[in-house]
This record gives sequence, C-alpha cells and structure tokens, in this order.
Amino acid sequence: MEDKPKSELLIKLRRANHRLKELKRENARLRQCLSVIEELPVLLQEVKDLRKARLPKEKSQFSATEKPLPATVTPTQPNPATTANKDDMVELAKGIAIKEKILSRLSKSPKKIVLEMMADLFSREEMASSSLSGKQTNAHKDKEAKSQLCPTKVKAICEYMRRTHGMDERETKRIIRTKLNNEAKLFRK
Repeated sequence: MEDKPKSELLIKLRRANHRLKELKRENARLRQCLSVIEELPVLLQEVKDLRKARLPKEKSQFSATEKPLPATVTPTQPNPATTANKDDMVELAKGIAIKEKILSRLSKSPKKIVLEMMADLFSREEMASSSLSGKQTNAHKDKEAKSQLCPTKVKAICEYMRRTHGMDERETKRIIRTKLNNEAKLFRK
C-alpha cells in the first residue's frame, strides 16, 4: 500500500516539473515580447520624425552608387544618382554622396541623423537581414550568420558623424547595431 502513494507522488512530481519547464519557457517568450513592446514607442517616434524630415514627393534623399536600382528604373533610363549636379552633392565617401540641401535639412539630433541616413542608404530588408560584422554570434551559434552590412556605407556614416558631430565610431556603430536589431525584430513579425 505504501508503494502506491509513492508512485502517485512521483507521477505528480514529474507533472509538476514538466509544468514548471513549460511555465519557464512561456515566461521567457513573454519577456521577449515585453522587450519588443517597450521599444515600440521609440520606434514610433523615429518613424514620425522620419516622415516629418522627408518631403512627400521626394523619392530618395541620398544617392549611393552601391544601392541597387529600384525595379521601376530600367537600364535604359538614366540613374538619378548620376544625373544630379556634382556641385550639389556632398561626398560622404568614395562613391557615396548625399545632396547638400538634403544634408542641411537633416535632424539636429546625431542619433536621428544616423537613422535617417540608414533609412535612405539601406532597404528595410537589407537592414533586417544584415549585421555590422557578418560574423556568427556567440548567443546564436545554432543560427546562420547574417550577411555584413555594406562596410563602405557604414564607414561613410561613421566618418561623417565624427567630422560633423564629434561622435566616435563606437557610438555610431551602437546606433546602427540597434537599428539593425529593431528592423530584424519587425521583419520577423
């Protein structure tokens, strides 16, 4: 008779352990969702700021020769990046230029300037599927490494921010990395 209560207790203990593991997994998922939700107001404000900064009829503020042509531009049509007056352009790096009048309209906040430049130099899909280094992370060794974000464009943004705002490369890359992570989170949904 004593064996039966022990076996029932063992069964109950196993069920409780199983339920505990399930609750821990669910808790981890909820914490991850909460962290994404906490970032939403910041992202929403960034989107609002970007919309205010852009002119409604202007298709692209930045011109980059490394950026692929949109699907609407055929090879027989002139590339808008090459038809712009060279005197009106400010070269961030070799082959990466921005219109001077657009540059003067950028937000005064260094973080927002970096975000606005990224939004125009890279597509959302490109940002979501890329990382700064292109290397495998220690946190996600089971996942495939993301491709490296164009290092020339990243260096151009870093160099521009250093020249104009005295921002060190590490801080600029931190902003870029955060933007890449946020885009990846949004892209997964």
